[in-house]
Parts: sequence; structure tokens; C-alpha cells
Amino acid sequence: MIETYVLLSVIKSGDPLRKYGIRVFEEKNLTLSPYSLVELSILRRSRKIEVENYDEFASSLSDLIASKEVRLIGDKPSYHRQAFLFEKRLHLTFFESLQVGVAKIEGRH
Repeated sequence: MIETYVLLSVIKSGDPLRKYGIRVFEEKNLTLSPYSLVELSILRRSRKIEVENYDEFASSLSDLIASKEVRLIGDKPSYHRQAFLFEKRLHLTFFESLQVGVAKIEGRH
């Protein structure tokens, strides 16, 4: 399951986790969490990350996902239910609980 921090590590050239992110994208049968793109957009809009040319950025991200045959999944109410349970039990953030909920239901790590 590709989470937001993996996308960020690949996108940001100076990220200390970049090597890890690139290795993740070399794996087979990858799935992108339905919340990673939303979280990226929120980070961009809140200026937590800066994107100079958003059109180019979005195009490159689309190309990366397509070239690595990353499976995209849609949102489901069951993910939110599972996220709620994890959020309460593990004290996770909103997006962390959603990512873990999807991974558990989809059987991905």
C-alpha cells in the first residue's frame, strides 16, 4: 500500500527517505491508498509542501503511477469504519487511521 509519505519521498529530491520510496515503486502489485492523493492536495493547499508547476507535477505523478501499473482503489464506507476503530484504539491521526484501515481491509501492508 503506497501511502503519502512514500509519494513525498519520491517527489522531493532531497528527502532522506527517497531511496526507500524509489525501492517501493520497484515492487510489483502496488496499490495506492485512496487517501494519499487527497492528503497531498491538502498539504499543497496548506503550503506544507510547495509545488512550483502543479500541472507538471500532476502529470508526472500520473505517469509514474501508470508506468508502475499501480492499482488505484476508490473510497468505501468500510474503510472509514475500520479507520474509526483504529483511530480510537491506536490514537492515530485522521489520515494514518484511513491508511491503516484500507490496508487491513484490502490485505495489504
